Amino acid sequence: MVLAFRRCCLVVLICCNICLGLLLNFKLIRNILFHLLFLSALIVLPNLGFWQLDRLEWKTELLENINSRQSAENINFPHNETKKDYEFRNASIEGKFVKNTQTFFFRPNLSGQSGYNVLNAFKTVDDNIIYVDLGWISFKHKENINYIDLDYNNYFTLNGILISSKEKNLFSPDNDYNKNIWYTMSSSEMNEFYNLNGSFFILKIIDQNFFDQTLIEFNPTQIPNNHLQYAGTWFLLFLVIATLYFYQLYQIIRGKWNT
Repeated sequence: MVLAFRRCCLVVLICCNICLGLLLNFKLIRNILFHLLFLSALIVLPNLGFWQLDRLEWKTELLENINSRQSAENINFPHNETKKDYEFRNASIEGKFVKNTQTFFFRPNLSGQSGYNVLNAFKTVDDNIIYVDLGWISFKHKENINYIDLDYNNYFTLNGILISSKEKNLFSPDNDYNKNIWYTMSSSEMNEFYNLNGSFFILKIIDQNFFDQTLIEFNPTQIPNNHLQYAGTWFLLFLVIATLYFYQLYQIIRGKWNT
């Protein structure tokens, strides 16, 4: 009986030691996680702030380029060019729209509403193919096949600005060809799908009076440039978290001194 009691006491003692060890380890792990999370935030947040300042510089330069190029004279459409120097320049083309090439690119407008930019192939009088961005429509209008009413028999003179063809990146979804929903405004992808030889540059209509069925959005003043506010937010979060962290360190050190 006494031996059994001693064994029970030994088991209880071992269990208590194990629990105490786990508790101490838990406190140690908790302290490590506490410092790790705060230090990670103190490293990441200012870098996000500086990244937004870099984006601010890039966006400011972009808007200046758009303004200067839009104020320049019209140029002949650069059919065989791929240099970005032509982007945002004014150009005019003359010809007919090509049937059965209306393409819908998923894109939010500048107000944040989701919908589609509508592109259609255009054959010029000198037999070149150019993709024309007609503007933005909402989801509900895409299902109405008569909403975009183009006259494919008439000749048109179109004025707009040049937008460069985009390349698909790792995060771009695959195009849904059955539903005619595209995600990357790529001339090469449209060329492959429609078996055409369209130019690298896309002509974007910027005159709302030309086509009132779509929303025309391309005024540099409408392009958001909020990177300074974003940078301020990241830096403010950094200051708040740094203050909290160093206050906690002060409390910990003060508690140890008092004991």
